[in-house]
Amino acid sequence: MTAPSTLVEVLARRADLLRAVRAASRSKPRLAEELGVSRSTVDRAVRELEAEGFVERADGVSLTLQGRLAVKSYEALAADLDGLDAAASVLGTLPEDARVDTALLRDAAVVEASPVAPQRATEAYRSLAADATRIRGYASTLLDSTVPTLHDQIVEAGLEMELLLGPEVLSALVGSHRRAVADARDTGRMALREVEDGLAYSLLLVETPETTYATALFYDGTAHTGLVRNDAPAAVEWAESVYEDLLAAADQLPE
Repeated sequence: MTAPSTLVEVLARRADLLRAVRAASRSKPRLAEELGVSRSTVDRAVRELEAEGFVERADGVSLTLQGRLAVKSYEALAADLDGLDAAASVLGTLPEDARVDTALLRDAAVVEASPVAPQRATEAYRSLAADATRIRGYASTLLDSTVPTLHDQIVEAGLEMELLLGPEVLSALVGSHRRAVADARDTGRMALREVEDGLAYSLLLVETPETTYATALFYDGTAHTGLVRNDAPAAVEWAESVYEDLLAAADQLPE
């Protein structure tokens, strides 16, 4: 039995050929032409894949069921690793046991702050919020600079917001922005809840007229370090499940 690590190496090495025969069988000469390689290279690749049960030769080279499932698994793994690599810097601010799933990162858009653009992640969040019709989720922190933007969106633009906050963040928000919070809650479009055990970052579901984004906002104690947004169904479904778990343990604030 071939070791899984060896199978992954074979799939990575022969991914182009496997994709070439995914939709329909191909002859070896046609594969050589389409892939821009020599016939001998195709011969070696086919023998290697055939030995693992990934392809078969009848009227040309075609995928077996095992091969089709292997390609699907490999592409999912590759996408997960690409997502992890793209988000490596922003994930570096989190503890090793942080509740994060590769579904959030797979094919996501990542915005990183930098020394020359320290507000980049915060501005990306403001831009996303400006287009939102509804925001739900957990906020690990709320920067003072973002509160006026959210207040105006709720009071003037009709944004609906449901936020879960830790005790310290909630106390700071109400203490420093009492009037803005009262104005927003008076509209009936803002709900605040307190939750004891939250997340190490902000996780929000941002609904726009076009789509819903699972959005993660990372903070290093002084500023936002990065933002990840993803409207893939798997990412949104995962974020929804985390939000529902936190919501079930949250306490509604008195009016």
